[in-house]
Amino acid sequence: MTTIHYEGKLADPAKKEAFLDEIRMFAERMSFRITEIEEPTLSGVVLGGWKGMEPIPFIFDSEGVLHSFFEVLLHDAEFGTIVSVKTHYAGVQGHVGLCRLLRHVQTAYMPGLKVADESEFWQHQDEAALKAYFARLDRFADAFVDHLQNDVVVEPDGGVELMVRGIVQAAEMAQRGESNQRDDGNRGPAIQ
Repeated sequence: MTTIHYEGKLADPAKKEAFLDEIRMFAERMSFRITEIEEPTLSGVVLGGWKGMEPIPFIFDSEGVLHSFFEVLLHDAEFGTIVSVKTHYAGVQGHVGLCRLLRHVQTAYMPGLKVADESEFWQHQDEAALKAYFARLDRFADAFVDHLQNDVVVEPDGGVELMVRGIVQAAEMAQRGESNQRDDGNRGPAIQ
């Protein structure tokens, strides 16, 4: 589902605390939870509490480079410097809100901030197009779940390969917009 990915570096690492203070004030105004991060090589904050949205990390090394929340959680530098926040379950309002926050961050502190928005709202800023995107994904997800629950029969002892085939079949049916009702009144096909 819809995720925003971002990476960047503070233009002036000496302004990290000023940046974090501004993020803390924003979080307080929005009634978000704030988790302070203090690791040997990383520090910053993680915002939580935006209904349906994953935590929003602003965690930096000493040079002002953003780092992934997973790097802190798992103590694994392989997660690197791309931060990913799933926004889909926060809806259009949450997605737009995070984009606006990141625009401010880009303008005020990180002019080199790169954002990859799966919905492309970051690029086009068209809320009507974003709503249509979210609605399309929701319809697809609902159809996929419906096909998994009602149209795809997976034998309990059929093994992983048969289960994967069933999931693929349900996804293909949802993508084609197929009905889950057969001509004989029963629900969809068994996996072959």
